[in-house]
Amino acid sequence: MQQRLHRASVLVGIPLLAAGLTLAHEPWQDGWIIVWLMAAGAMLEAFPVSLRPDVKTSLSNVAIFVALLLQGPGAAVAVAVANGLVVVALLPRERRLLKGPYNVGMFVLSTIAGNVAFLVVAGAPKGPETVELGFWLLGVAAAQVAYYLVNILLLSLAIHATGGPRPVESLPGLLLSAWWGQVLFPGLAVLAFVVQVESGPVALALLLVPLVSARRSLAGVEAQRSSLDRAVRALVRLVEVKDAYTRGHAERVADLSDRVAARMGLSTTERFWIRIGAVLHDVGKICVPIEVLNKPGGFTDEEYWTMRRHPDLGADLLERVDALAPAVPLVRQHHERIDGCGYPRGLAGDEVPLATRIVSAVDSWDAMTTTRPYRDGLPIEVAVSELHRNSGTQFDADVVHALLLEVAPHMVMPSAAAERPAAAAAPREVAAPRTAVEATS
Repeated sequence: MQQRLHRASVLVGIPLLAAGLTLAHEPWQDGWIIVWLMAAGAMLEAFPVSLRPDVKTSLSNVAIFVALLLQGPGAAVAVAVANGLVVVALLPRERRLLKGPYNVGMFVLSTIAGNVAFLVVAGAPKGPETVELGFWLLGVAAAQVAYYLVNILLLSLAIHATGGPRPVESLPGLLLSAWWGQVLFPGLAVLAFVVQVESGPVALALLLVPLVSARRSLAGVEAQRSSLDRAVRALVRLVEVKDAYTRGHAERVADLSDRVAARMGLSTTERFWIRIGAVLHDVGKICVPIEVLNKPGGFTDEEYWTMRRHPDLGADLLERVDALAPAVPLVRQHHERIDGCGYPRGLAGDEVPLATRIVSAVDSWDAMTTTRPYRDGLPIEVAVSELHRNSGTQFDADVVHALLLEVAPHMVMPSAAAERPAAAAAPREVAAPRTAVEATS
Protein backbone atom coordinates (compact mmCIF):
# COMPACT_ATOMS: atom_id res chain seq x y z
CA MET A 1 0.00 0.00 0.00
CA GLN A 2 2.76 2.44 0.97
CA GLN A 3 4.68 1.51 -2.16
CA ARG A 4 1.64 2.35 -4.28
CA LEU A 5 1.27 5.77 -2.66
CA HIS A 6 5.01 6.44 -2.90
CA ARG A 7 4.92 5.58 -6.60
CA ALA A 8 1.93 7.90 -7.07
CA SER A 9 3.77 10.68 -5.24
CA VAL A 10 6.83 10.36 -7.46
CA LEU A 11 4.99 9.90 -10.74
CA VAL A 12 2.34 12.56 -10.12
CA GLY A 13 3.62 14.98 -7.51
CA ILE A 14 7.17 15.75 -8.63
CA PRO A 15 6.37 16.38 -12.33
CA LEU A 16 3.47 18.64 -11.32
CA LEU A 17 5.69 20.54 -8.91
CA ALA A 18 8.26 21.03 -11.68
CA ALA A 19 5.54 22.27 -14.04
CA GLY A 20 4.27 24.65 -11.39
CA LEU A 21 7.69 26.10 -10.68
CA THR A 22 8.18 26.62 -14.41
CA LEU A 23 4.96 28.62 -14.56
CA ALA A 24 6.03 30.57 -11.51
CA HIS A 25 8.90 32.10 -13.49
CA GLU A 26 6.37 34.43 -15.12
CA PRO A 27 7.37 38.02 -14.20
CA TRP A 28 5.19 39.73 -11.63
CA GLN A 29 4.49 43.44 -11.46
CA ASP A 30 4.17 43.53 -7.67
CA GLY A 31 6.25 40.79 -6.13
CA TRP A 32 5.50 41.84 -2.57
CA ILE A 33 1.77 41.23 -3.13
CA ILE A 34 2.54 37.65 -4.11
CA VAL A 35 4.75 37.21 -1.06
CA TRP A 36 1.91 38.54 1.11
CA LEU A 37 -0.62 36.20 -0.55
CA MET A 38 1.75 33.26 -0.12
CA ALA A 39 2.03 34.07 3.58
CA ALA A 40 -1.74 34.58 3.95
CA GLY A 41 -2.54 31.34 2.10
CA ALA A 42 0.00 29.43 4.17
CA MET A 43 -1.45 30.79 7.41
CA LEU A 44 -5.01 29.87 6.42
CA GLU A 45 -3.88 26.41 5.32
CA ALA A 46 -2.10 25.87 8.63
CA PHE A 47 -5.39 26.20 10.51
CA PRO A 48 -7.94 24.04 8.69
CA VAL A 49 -11.32 23.24 10.18
CA SER A 50 -12.89 19.79 10.42
CA LEU A 51 -16.33 20.08 8.87
CA ARG A 52 -16.89 16.40 9.65
CA PRO A 53 -14.77 13.57 11.01
CA ASP A 54 -13.20 12.86 7.61
CA VAL A 55 -13.40 16.27 5.91
CA LYS A 56 -11.23 19.30 6.59
CA THR A 57 -11.30 22.61 4.77
CA SER A 58 -9.45 25.89 4.84
CA LEU A 59 -9.79 29.29 3.20
CA SER A 60 -6.35 29.13 1.55
CA ASN A 61 -7.93 28.70 -1.90
CA VAL A 62 -8.98 32.34 -1.71
CA ALA A 63 -5.32 33.42 -1.77
CA ILE A 64 -4.74 31.31 -4.90
CA PHE A 65 -7.60 32.94 -6.80
CA VAL A 66 -6.66 36.45 -5.68
CA ALA A 67 -3.15 35.83 -7.01
CA LEU A 68 -4.62 34.65 -10.32
CA LEU A 69 -6.79 37.74 -10.68
CA LEU A 70 -4.10 40.21 -9.61
CA GLN A 71 -0.93 38.80 -11.14
CA GLY A 72 -1.75 35.90 -13.43
CA PRO A 73 -1.31 32.10 -13.57
CA GLY A 74 2.33 31.99 -12.47
CA ALA A 75 1.58 33.84 -9.26
CA ALA A 76 -1.38 31.58 -8.53
CA VAL A 77 0.86 28.52 -8.87
CA ALA A 78 3.44 30.07 -6.54
CA VAL A 79 0.78 30.55 -3.85
CA ALA A 80 -0.44 26.97 -4.45
CA VAL A 81 3.10 25.66 -3.90
CA ALA A 82 3.30 27.60 -0.62
CA ASN A 83 -0.02 26.09 0.50
CA GLY A 84 1.15 22.60 -0.42
CA LEU A 85 4.42 23.00 1.48
CA VAL A 86 2.47 23.95 4.60
CA VAL A 87 0.50 20.70 4.30
CA VAL A 88 3.78 18.79 3.96
CA ALA A 89 5.21 20.54 7.04
CA LEU A 90 2.13 19.54 9.06
CA LEU A 91 2.39 15.88 8.11
CA PRO A 92 4.07 13.49 10.57
CA ARG A 93 7.77 13.27 9.77
CA GLU A 94 7.60 9.65 8.65
CA ARG A 95 4.91 10.51 6.07
CA ARG A 96 6.45 13.60 4.50
CA LEU A 97 8.54 11.78 1.92
CA LEU A 98 5.68 9.41 1.18
CA LYS A 99 2.79 11.87 0.88
CA GLY A 100 4.51 15.24 0.56
CA PRO A 101 5.10 15.41 -3.21
CA TYR A 102 1.58 14.17 -3.90
CA ASN A 103 0.04 16.85 -1.66
CA VAL A 104 2.01 19.62 -3.33
CA GLY A 105 1.15 18.14 -6.72
CA MET A 106 -2.56 18.20 -5.84
CA PHE A 107 -2.40 21.93 -5.12
CA VAL A 108 -0.37 22.69 -8.24
CA LEU A 109 -2.38 20.63 -10.73
CA SER A 110 -5.68 21.88 -9.31
CA THR A 111 -4.44 25.45 -9.66
CA ILE A 112 -3.22 24.87 -13.21
CA ALA A 113 -6.67 23.48 -14.08
CA GLY A 114 -8.27 26.58 -12.57
CA ASN A 115 -5.88 28.86 -14.50
CA VAL A 116 -6.66 27.15 -17.80
CA ALA A 117 -10.43 27.32 -17.21
CA PHE A 118 -10.22 31.03 -16.36
CA LEU A 119 -8.13 31.89 -19.41
CA VAL A 120 -10.36 29.86 -21.74
CA VAL A 121 -13.53 31.57 -20.52
CA ALA A 122 -12.33 35.08 -19.71
CA GLY A 123 -9.24 35.31 -21.89
CA ALA A 124 -7.48 37.75 -19.53
CA PRO A 125 -5.98 37.20 -16.10
CA LYS A 126 -5.82 40.71 -14.68
CA GLY A 127 -9.25 42.21 -14.39
CA PRO A 128 -12.53 43.01 -16.13
CA GLU A 129 -11.11 46.12 -17.80
CA THR A 130 -9.79 43.96 -20.65
CA VAL A 131 -12.84 41.75 -21.06
CA GLU A 132 -16.59 41.99 -20.62
CA LEU A 133 -17.50 41.85 -16.93
CA GLY A 134 -19.89 38.94 -17.38
CA PHE A 135 -17.22 36.78 -19.03
CA TRP A 136 -14.70 37.77 -16.36
CA LEU A 137 -17.03 36.69 -13.54
CA LEU A 138 -17.91 33.53 -15.44
CA GLY A 139 -14.19 32.85 -15.77
CA VAL A 140 -13.76 33.12 -11.99
CA ALA A 141 -16.57 30.63 -11.48
CA ALA A 142 -15.13 28.27 -14.12
CA ALA A 143 -11.73 28.44 -12.43
CA GLN A 144 -13.21 27.40 -9.11
CA VAL A 145 -15.19 24.51 -10.64
CA ALA A 146 -12.10 23.21 -12.47
CA TYR A 147 -9.94 23.56 -9.36
CA TYR A 148 -12.48 21.70 -7.21
CA LEU A 149 -13.07 18.85 -9.66
CA VAL A 150 -9.37 18.14 -10.22
CA ASN A 151 -8.63 18.41 -6.49
CA ILE A 152 -11.40 15.94 -5.60
CA LEU A 153 -10.31 13.53 -8.35
CA LEU A 154 -6.72 13.50 -7.08
CA LEU A 155 -7.98 13.09 -3.51
CA SER A 156 -10.06 10.05 -4.54
CA LEU A 157 -6.97 8.52 -6.17
CA ALA A 158 -5.01 9.04 -2.95
CA ILE A 159 -7.79 7.40 -0.92
CA HIS A 160 -7.74 4.38 -3.23
CA ALA A 161 -3.94 4.18 -3.07
CA THR A 162 -4.11 3.93 0.72
CA GLY A 163 -6.56 1.04 0.69
CA GLY A 164 -9.87 2.89 0.33
CA PRO A 165 -12.65 2.39 -2.22
CA ARG A 166 -12.11 2.98 -5.92
CA PRO A 167 -12.51 6.56 -7.20
CA VAL A 168 -15.77 5.68 -8.98
CA GLU A 169 -17.18 4.68 -5.58
CA SER A 170 -15.80 7.53 -3.44
CA LEU A 171 -16.18 10.44 -5.88
CA PRO A 172 -19.94 11.09 -5.42
CA GLY A 173 -19.62 11.43 -1.65
CA LEU A 174 -16.46 13.55 -1.92
CA LEU A 175 -18.01 15.90 -4.48
CA LEU A 176 -21.00 16.51 -2.23
CA SER A 177 -18.98 16.81 0.99
CA ALA A 178 -18.10 20.50 0.78
CA TRP A 179 -19.70 21.85 -2.40
CA TRP A 180 -21.36 24.70 -0.52
CA GLY A 181 -17.96 26.11 0.44
CA GLN A 182 -16.98 26.33 -3.21
CA VAL A 183 -19.59 29.05 -3.68
CA LEU A 184 -17.84 31.09 -0.98
CA PHE A 185 -14.27 30.98 -2.35
CA PRO A 186 -14.68 32.74 -5.73
CA GLY A 187 -16.89 35.41 -4.13
CA LEU A 188 -14.21 36.23 -1.55
CA ALA A 189 -11.57 36.24 -4.29
CA VAL A 190 -13.53 38.78 -6.37
CA LEU A 191 -14.06 40.91 -3.25
CA ALA A 192 -10.33 40.86 -2.47
CA PHE A 193 -9.50 41.79 -6.07
CA VAL A 194 -11.86 44.78 -5.97
CA VAL A 195 -10.49 45.89 -2.60
CA GLN A 196 -6.89 45.77 -3.87
CA VAL A 197 -7.67 47.64 -7.09
CA GLU A 198 -9.88 50.30 -5.52
CA SER A 199 -8.32 50.80 -2.09
CA GLY A 200 -4.77 49.47 -2.21
CA PRO A 201 -2.67 46.96 -0.30
CA VAL A 202 -3.55 48.17 3.22
CA ALA A 203 -7.24 47.47 2.64
CA LEU A 204 -6.31 44.09 1.15
CA ALA A 205 -4.40 43.23 4.32
CA LEU A 206 -7.40 44.21 6.43
CA LEU A 207 -9.51 41.75 4.44
CA LEU A 208 -7.70 39.02 6.35
CA VAL A 209 -9.76 39.98 9.42
CA PRO A 210 -13.13 38.71 8.05
CA LEU A 211 -11.36 35.60 6.73
CA VAL A 212 -10.10 34.85 10.24
CA SER A 213 -13.60 35.52 11.57
CA ALA A 214 -15.04 33.09 9.04
CA ARG A 215 -12.52 30.51 10.16
CA ARG A 216 -13.56 31.03 13.79
CA SER A 217 -17.21 30.53 12.81
CA LEU A 218 -16.35 27.24 11.12
CA ALA A 219 -14.39 26.22 14.21
CA GLY A 220 -17.50 26.97 16.29
CA VAL A 221 -19.50 24.56 14.14
CA GLU A 222 -16.79 21.95 14.65
CA ALA A 223 -16.90 22.46 18.43
CA GLN A 224 -20.69 22.04 18.50
CA ARG A 225 -20.43 18.84 16.49
CA SER A 226 -17.73 17.50 18.81
CA SER A 227 -19.90 18.31 21.81
CA LEU A 228 -22.84 16.49 20.22
CA ASP A 229 -20.64 13.52 19.44
CA ARG A 230 -19.46 13.28 23.07
CA ALA A 231 -23.04 13.49 24.35
CA VAL A 232 -24.14 10.72 21.97
CA ARG A 233 -21.35 8.42 23.11
CA ALA A 234 -22.12 9.10 26.76
CA LEU A 235 -25.71 8.04 26.09
CA VAL A 236 -24.52 4.86 24.38
CA ARG A 237 -22.32 3.99 27.36
CA LEU A 238 -25.45 4.06 29.53
CA VAL A 239 -26.97 1.40 27.27
CA GLU A 240 -23.80 -0.69 27.44
CA VAL A 241 -23.75 -0.53 31.23
CA LYS A 242 -27.24 -2.02 31.25
CA ASP A 243 -26.66 -4.42 28.35
CA ALA A 244 -23.04 -5.42 28.98
CA TYR A 245 -23.05 -8.24 26.45
CA THR A 246 -23.33 -5.83 23.50
CA ARG A 247 -20.48 -3.56 24.62
CA GLY A 248 -18.74 -2.13 21.56
CA HIS A 249 -21.57 -3.25 19.24
CA ALA A 250 -22.83 0.28 18.54
CA GLU A 251 -19.37 1.62 17.67
CA ARG A 252 -18.64 -1.32 15.38
CA VAL A 253 -21.96 -0.91 13.60
CA ALA A 254 -21.37 2.85 13.21
CA ASP A 255 -17.87 2.38 11.80
CA LEU A 256 -18.82 -0.34 9.32
CA SER A 257 -22.03 1.46 8.28
CA ASP A 258 -19.97 4.55 7.49
CA ARG A 259 -17.59 2.52 5.33
CA VAL A 260 -20.46 0.87 3.46
CA ALA A 261 -22.15 4.26 2.95
CA ALA A 262 -18.91 5.70 1.56
CA ARG A 263 -18.55 2.74 -0.81
CA MET A 264 -22.13 3.35 -2.03
CA GLY A 265 -21.34 7.01 -2.76
CA LEU A 266 -23.38 8.71 -0.05
CA SER A 267 -22.49 12.30 0.81
CA THR A 268 -20.50 13.22 3.90
CA THR A 269 -23.60 14.73 5.49
CA GLU A 270 -25.54 11.50 4.98
CA ARG A 271 -22.62 9.49 6.33
CA PHE A 272 -22.39 11.70 9.42
CA TRP A 273 -26.01 11.08 10.35
CA ILE A 274 -25.71 7.39 9.52
CA ARG A 275 -22.87 7.21 12.05
CA ILE A 276 -24.91 9.06 14.68
CA GLY A 277 -28.01 6.95 14.01
CA ALA A 278 -25.99 3.73 14.02
CA VAL A 279 -24.33 4.58 17.33
CA LEU A 280 -27.76 5.29 18.83
CA HIS A 281 -29.77 2.55 17.11
CA ASP A 282 -30.22 0.50 20.31
CA VAL A 283 -30.65 3.42 22.72
CA GLY A 284 -34.24 2.33 23.34
CA LYS A 285 -32.91 -0.67 25.26
CA ILE A 286 -32.45 1.73 28.20
CA CYS A 287 -36.21 1.31 28.67
CA VAL A 288 -36.18 -2.50 28.45
CA PRO A 289 -36.03 -4.44 31.77
CA ILE A 290 -32.49 -5.59 32.50
CA GLU A 291 -33.60 -9.18 33.17
CA VAL A 292 -34.89 -9.33 29.58
CA LEU A 293 -31.79 -7.72 28.06
CA ASN A 294 -29.36 -10.06 29.79
CA LYS A 295 -31.41 -13.25 29.64
CA PRO A 296 -29.02 -16.09 28.64
CA GLY A 297 -31.31 -17.82 26.19
CA GLY A 298 -34.36 -17.44 23.99
CA PHE A 299 -37.23 -15.08 24.78
CA THR A 300 -40.77 -15.92 25.72
CA ASP A 301 -43.41 -14.39 23.47
CA GLU A 302 -44.00 -11.60 26.00
CA GLU A 303 -40.28 -10.86 26.30
CA TYR A 304 -39.91 -10.93 22.53
CA TRP A 305 -42.64 -8.30 22.08
CA THR A 306 -41.04 -6.23 24.86
CA MET A 307 -37.73 -6.25 22.97
CA ARG A 308 -39.54 -5.30 19.75
CA ARG A 309 -40.55 -2.01 21.34
CA HIS A 310 -36.97 -0.70 21.63
CA PRO A 311 -36.86 1.06 18.20
CA ASP A 312 -39.94 3.15 19.05
CA LEU A 313 -38.76 3.76 22.61
CA GLY A 314 -35.37 4.98 21.38
CA ALA A 315 -36.86 7.23 18.70
CA ASP A 316 -39.34 8.73 21.16
CA LEU A 317 -36.47 9.46 23.54
CA LEU A 318 -34.34 11.16 20.87
CA GLU A 319 -37.24 13.24 19.53
CA ARG A 320 -36.86 15.42 22.61
CA VAL A 321 -33.40 16.54 21.42
CA ASP A 322 -33.73 18.86 18.40
CA ALA A 323 -30.05 18.47 17.43
CA LEU A 324 -30.55 14.73 16.91
CA ALA A 325 -33.68 15.00 14.75
CA PRO A 326 -32.03 13.66 11.53
CA ALA A 327 -31.07 10.43 13.36
CA VAL A 328 -34.56 9.70 14.73
CA PRO A 329 -36.00 7.92 11.62
CA LEU A 330 -33.00 5.59 11.41
CA VAL A 331 -33.32 4.63 15.10
CA ARG A 332 -37.04 3.94 14.67
CA GLN A 333 -36.64 1.97 11.43
CA HIS A 334 -33.46 -0.08 11.91
CA HIS A 335 -35.45 -3.35 12.18
CA GLU A 336 -37.59 -2.69 9.09
CA ARG A 337 -37.22 -5.04 6.11
CA ILE A 338 -37.63 -4.32 2.41
CA ASP A 339 -40.17 -7.18 2.11
CA GLY A 340 -42.47 -5.47 4.63
CA CYS A 341 -42.02 -8.08 7.36
CA GLY A 342 -40.02 -5.84 9.70
CA TYR A 343 -41.08 -3.74 12.66
CA PRO A 344 -42.35 -1.45 14.15
CA ARG A 345 -44.16 -0.03 11.07
CA GLY A 346 -43.84 -2.84 8.53
CA LEU A 347 -42.35 -0.54 5.89
CA ALA A 348 -41.61 -2.12 2.51
CA GLY A 349 -39.58 -1.46 -0.63
CA ASP A 350 -38.68 2.17 -1.19
CA GLU A 351 -40.43 3.13 2.05
CA VAL A 352 -37.27 1.91 3.80
CA PRO A 353 -34.58 4.62 3.36
CA LEU A 354 -31.12 3.61 2.12
CA ALA A 355 -29.52 4.69 5.42
CA THR A 356 -31.83 2.30 7.27
CA ARG A 357 -31.04 -0.54 4.87
CA ILE A 358 -27.32 -0.05 5.46
CA VAL A 359 -27.52 -0.01 9.25
CA SER A 360 -29.95 -2.94 9.28
CA ALA A 361 -27.59 -5.17 7.29
CA VAL A 362 -24.51 -4.10 9.26
CA ASP A 363 -26.35 -4.56 12.57
CA SER A 364 -27.27 -8.12 11.64
CA TRP A 365 -23.73 -8.86 10.39
CA ASP A 366 -22.19 -7.74 13.67
CA ALA A 367 -24.80 -9.65 15.68
CA MET A 368 -24.12 -12.83 13.73
CA THR A 369 -20.32 -12.67 13.87
CA THR A 370 -19.79 -11.68 17.52
CA THR A 371 -19.96 -14.01 20.51
CA ARG A 372 -22.83 -13.67 22.99
CA PRO A 373 -23.15 -15.41 26.39
CA TYR A 374 -25.72 -17.82 24.97
CA ARG A 375 -23.94 -18.66 21.69
CA ASP A 376 -20.65 -18.31 19.82
CA GLY A 377 -20.28 -15.99 16.86
CA LEU A 378 -21.07 -17.61 13.51
CA PRO A 379 -18.19 -18.45 11.15
CA ILE A 380 -17.71 -15.87 8.41
CA GLU A 381 -18.80 -18.36 5.74
CA VAL A 382 -22.09 -19.02 7.53
CA ALA A 383 -22.77 -15.31 8.10
CA VAL A 384 -22.10 -14.55 4.43
CA SER A 385 -24.46 -17.36 3.46
CA GLU A 386 -27.16 -15.84 5.70
CA LEU A 387 -26.73 -12.43 4.05
CA HIS A 388 -27.06 -13.98 0.60
CA ARG A 389 -30.06 -16.08 1.66
CA ASN A 390 -31.92 -13.01 2.97
CA SER A 391 -30.78 -10.65 0.20
CA GLY A 392 -33.79 -9.11 -1.53
CA THR A 393 -36.16 -9.93 1.33
CA GLN A 394 -34.73 -8.83 4.67
CA PHE A 395 -31.75 -6.99 3.17
CA ASP A 396 -31.20 -4.76 0.17
CA ALA A 397 -29.11 -6.64 -2.43
CA ASP A 398 -26.97 -3.59 -3.27
CA VAL A 399 -26.22 -3.02 0.42
CA VAL A 400 -25.27 -6.69 0.87
CA HIS A 401 -22.90 -6.39 -2.09
CA ALA A 402 -21.22 -3.26 -0.67
CA LEU A 403 -21.07 -4.76 2.83
CA LEU A 404 -19.35 -7.91 1.62
CA LEU A 405 -16.82 -5.84 -0.33
CA GLU A 406 -15.83 -4.40 3.07
CA VAL A 407 -15.89 -7.52 5.27
CA ALA A 408 -15.39 -10.50 2.93
CA PRO A 409 -14.34 -9.30 -0.56
CA HIS A 410 -13.15 -12.79 -1.50
CA MET A 411 -16.70 -14.09 -1.06
CA VAL A 412 -18.59 -11.45 -3.07
CA MET A 413 -20.91 -12.76 -5.75
CA PRO A 414 -20.49 -10.59 -8.90
CA SER A 415 -24.20 -10.68 -9.62
CA ALA A 416 -25.27 -9.76 -6.07
CA ALA A 417 -26.03 -6.13 -6.87
CA ALA A 418 -27.59 -6.89 -10.22
CA GLU A 419 -29.99 -9.56 -9.05
CA ARG A 420 -32.29 -7.52 -6.87
CA PRO A 421 -35.66 -9.24 -6.29
CA ALA A 422 -38.68 -7.00 -6.02
CA ALA A 423 -39.71 -6.49 -2.41
CA ALA A 424 -43.32 -7.45 -1.86
CA ALA A 425 -45.10 -5.62 0.92
CA ALA A 426 -46.50 -7.94 3.59
CA PRO A 427 -49.87 -7.15 5.19
CA ARG A 428 -49.28 -4.66 7.98
CA GLU A 429 -51.28 -6.65 10.52
CA VAL A 430 -49.15 -9.80 10.15
CA ALA A 431 -46.45 -10.20 12.80
CA ALA A 432 -42.86 -10.26 11.55
CA PRO A 433 -41.38 -13.76 11.43
CA ARG A 434 -38.37 -14.42 13.64
CA THR A 435 -35.78 -15.34 11.01
CA ALA A 436 -32.40 -16.85 11.74
CA VAL A 437 -30.71 -13.49 11.15
CA GLU A 438 -33.16 -11.47 13.20
CA ALA A 439 -32.99 -13.85 16.13
CA THR A 440 -29.28 -13.15 16.56
CA SER A 441 -29.61 -9.37 16.82
